[in-house]
Amino acid sequence: MQKQLRMIYDSTCPPLDDIRVPEGFCIRPLREDEWEKYFKLRVDCGFDLWNENTIKDFYAHHAIPDGIIVVEDCSNGELVASATAEYGELEDSDVPATLGWVMTREEYGGRGLGRAVSAYATKMLMDAGLKPVYLLTDDTRKPAVFLYLKMRWKPWLFQEDMPGRWQALCKEFNYPENYLDEWSVKTI
Repeated sequence: MQKQLRMIYDSTCPPLDDIRVPEGFCIRPLREDEWEKYFKLRVDCGFDLWNENTIKDFYAHHAIPDGIIVVEDCSNGELVASATAEYGELEDSDVPATLGWVMTREEYGGRGLGRAVSAYATKMLMDAGLKPVYLLTDDTRKPAVFLYLKMRWKPWLFQEDMPGRWQALCKEFNYPENYLDEWSVKTI
């Protein structure tokens, strides 16, 4: 089975100070009384692999304080996007933190909510001194990969098949051939 792609965000990446959400939306940590809404968001976005107890237990051990970030549609109180700021747990690396579980409801796509929630959670980790930050994604999650590349996350070429996989994605996104040479990380 193919390993997930990895990306790195470190102090050489652009600062994440300008986090914007469109008018009518707010970005903030998940409140304790919103777990039911959060579970619905996860299921609606296709992240229904775990039950409610498993998710709560995972976050209790992995998310940093207030590290479950949500975007709320202020017109109806619905949670429409989310990401998590988590402690890292890669078996083969000691990178301390990860951006996890980025999701946006399909009907809210194209509004910059995924970028905003990703930037918010990443900045939260970096501000806490947990850097560099990594993320895991899949070759098939092309909109997410393209977003991370636009945000200047660096492809992490941690095993032999990574350069070829990243070259294929960069070609599909019309990135220059030398992109990986200039902007990837081979070791951490």
